[in-house]
Amino acid sequence: MDGAEGRGLILSGHAGIGKSRLLREGVSALPADRYAIWYVAASTATAALPFGGLAQVLPAEQPQGLSPAGVLRWGVEVLQEQAAGRRIVLAIDDAHLLDPPSAALVHLLARRENTTILGTLRNGEQVPLPIRALWTDDLVEHFELAPLGPAETADLLAAILDGPVDAGSADRLFRLSAGNPLLLRELVLAAAGGGELDRRYGVWRWTGRLELAPSLTDLIDTRIGRLEPGVRAVVELVAFGEPLGLHLLYQAAEQADVELAEERGLITMVRDDRRLDVRLAHPLYGEMMRRRCPVTRTRRLQARLAELLEQVGARRRGDLLRVAVWRLDSGTAQDATLLLGAAAQAFARYDVPLATRLARAALDAGGGFDAAELLATILMFADRPDEAIRVLDAMAGEIDGDRRRSRWLTVRGMVSYWGLSRESTVEEIAQAGAALTDPGDQARVRAFEAIMRLHGLDGTAALRLARSVLDRPAASVAARELARCTIAHLDAARGQFRSSATAIARVAAEAPHWRSDMPYLQLAMELARGTRLALAGDLAGIDAIVADEFADLAGAGDFRLGTGYLAILQAYAARLRGRSGEALKVSLGACAVLATSRVYAGLAQAER
Repeated sequence: MDGAEGRGLILSGHAGIGKSRLLREGVSALPADRYAIWYVAASTATAALPFGGLAQVLPAEQPQGLSPAGVLRWGVEVLQEQAAGRRIVLAIDDAHLLDPPSAALVHLLARRENTTILGTLRNGEQVPLPIRALWTDDLVEHFELAPLGPAETADLLAAILDGPVDAGSADRLFRLSAGNPLLLRELVLAAAGGGELDRRYGVWRWTGRLELAPSLTDLIDTRIGRLEPGVRAVVELVAFGEPLGLHLLYQAAEQADVELAEERGLITMVRDDRRLDVRLAHPLYGEMMRRRCPVTRTRRLQARLAELLEQVGARRRGDLLRVAVWRLDSGTAQDATLLLGAAAQAFARYDVPLATRLARAALDAGGGFDAAELLATILMFADRPDEAIRVLDAMAGEIDGDRRRSRWLTVRGMVSYWGLSRESTVEEIAQAGAALTDPGDQARVRAFEAIMRLHGLDGTAALRLARSVLDRPAASVAARELARCTIAHLDAARGQFRSSATAIARVAAEAPHWRSDMPYLQLAMELARGTRLALAGDLAGIDAIVADEFADLAGAGDFRLGTGYLAILQAYAARLRGRSGEALKVSLGACAVLATSRVYAGLAQAER
């Protein structure tokens, strides 16, 4: 309004993006003594009535006997008279719903020098030609409001809740809302109303359980609209299977229905290398469809998806995991090997809740010792050490050789030492490991003993044990690289940063060979790397860790030990840069994430 150029502005965007609010706030800031302001909210109720859209500003009685053009001129003159010399501001919310005569009058007013047109349009709606001509004829500016980004969403959440939100919760809420402020607000209100928001150390954390409040359900219903049976089938299949290959969807649904679902903006196509994947146009569509789908149909759809993917061959990375989840959810999971392999994949992605579920299912399906070992390991990283000990002890009778005994000793030792804080564990596994006869199995136990000695500040013993593991040709890749992590950590503590960096790089290079056997070795590597960067004052290196793939995976999978430690490093870097406010905010988040951890909670509190 105060600019020298332009006579108006049309805002467009998706429903709930904030167009109407922005328009109202802008108009309310204008002084009435300088501007003649009319605010119009067009609607479907008036869309079929001549001048129904502008009935709020035009006189009730219109002159008789005028031609259509005469009526338009009359409308312009009436508004000019009412303005009494002031500049006219006509604000139209949902201008796409204007009836044709009203749209024509708006276009005519826009050509007047003393008139400013402000308006909003909803994406995907048919726009009257006179309104579209406003910007194509260069009478007004046209601007599309984009969704909020992750940082903007976190800022808005902090404003809504009057306090910061932990990074993992903010990221999940951003993905669910897709940056839409209205949906974000409804999600937060539903979570708060359902008691799913918890505040610790001044930082809000969301449990992740989604409450679909009536207001949120109505919003999603409005977006989805009424679905024909075929289109509903398409949307349900994608809801349970996304991302779903287009060729796979064509085998399960009619092609015409798939095309109609895409045309209506319910699904979208995403190119992934040479494959075309289908996803829902909005994450909340999936939540709605999954909640409303009857249990029997849900199980049938999931079993059908698993069957289709098995028929074409689970060739892509992650296909095994998807088949296992569909089989598990549909009640058709009987293959313990499938479930165990999927649990290992989920754990390698640091998706702790899913990995726990799959490993438990594998154990129930007869997975035996291997399933129990994996489940106990995952429970350790889920801060459930007592349960992990019970799972391991129940399998003690199935130890039939050095291989199983070494693995049982190391997992149980890890849970006992770090999960339950039993310092005597180190001596216990050292004594039990010495009784093993196989050099490779003995090396595995020694590698764990070495890192426990490191944690107990016995650097001399830790270095001796780690070197002895590297000296054994029979040692597995995972055992050697765990020992190398210990050495890298010790080198960093002694100021030997170059040799520490070389060792860490070697561990990272061997990741494809140790990840399936010992996925949590990644955390040991990041701890060694973080120690080196912190002691060397390498703040750029810390920034790189916080931004890399491990941070994304740990955050998405609720791997709290990983995300908590990374937050501590981030707070450390911010503090050394003099950014005290940012450092305090991040360290408070670390305290909240690690509140139940016996290992790193103290480090988070120290940084705070």
